Amino acid sequence: MAKSKDIGMTASGRIISRRMLSHSGFVTLDNKGIITNVYVSRNIVCPGKDKTLFDKSFKDTKLGDTVAVVGDMVKVHGQPYLNAKELHFTKINF
Repeated sequence: MAKSKDIGMTASGRIISRRMLSHSGFVTLDNKGIITNVYVSRNIVCPGKDKTLFDKSFKDTKLGDTVAVVGDMVKVHGQPYLNAKELHFTKINF
């Protein structure tokens, strides 16, 4: 069970792992050696009927993409996770 501490936090970094479920996903971000675990729920990130941000942008992320996340820290099975409320994507095209 997740316990919310209501501690606002912002994190960014490159995606080094991702586990996608149908309406949620977990990503691990690396920012200069600082590892952050992030939980992203489609209903929290996209509270209205338009789920485009999650369905198109978040599901299409790849390892190495840069993401910024705003949310609250929670513990899931003893592990700290950032429960995402906002997502910001940085697309770099070479």
